[in-house]
Amino acid sequence: NCPFFSGSFKVERRSLLHDLLDPLQLIFGSEENELLIIQLYNLASESAISSTCNNLTRHLKEKQKAVIKKGWLLKVLEVGAGTGASTLPFLNHLLDFANQTQTRIEYIFTDISPAFFIKAQRTFDQLLNEKNQQNLVHISYRVLDLNVVDINSTVFNSELFDTILDV
Repeated sequence: NCPFFSGSFKVERRSLLHDLLDPLQLIFGSEENELLIIQLYNLASESAISSTCNNLTRHLKEKQKAVIKKGWLLKVLEVGAGTGASTLPFLNHLLDFANQTQTRIEYIFTDISPAFFIKAQRTFDQLLNEKNQQNLVHISYRVLDLNVVDINSTVFNSELFDTILDV
């Protein structure tokens, strides 16, 4: 038994298994379920995110040393970003990095469904209003289904990005 999923999840399991219910309805169907999902993400990713943020900082500093021109643009692609719960620490870290180094950052937030974008954008807008006073970080939201789109084609060509995150 998972302590995070009780009540409505047990009731809806049959509907999920028989394709009578969209999994997104279960996750976002109630405030209680949404809070439980956020707690689960936080527990699962807290130490991994901290370690990854440290590695990301080292990576970004090396990238910046390689390009010593003012107005350098760092392009970041996040694949499968969901509601942005795991993105928030990275974004906070990137905002600090951008402000300290005057680096412009283009952050492409992707997921398989645009249903995730509304909540993520609300959360990120609040952080951007607080920490993006120099307007160095720009976030765009795009649908990306890796089962349909080739990651090496057109807009999502991996060579167009300095950093690709898949949390």
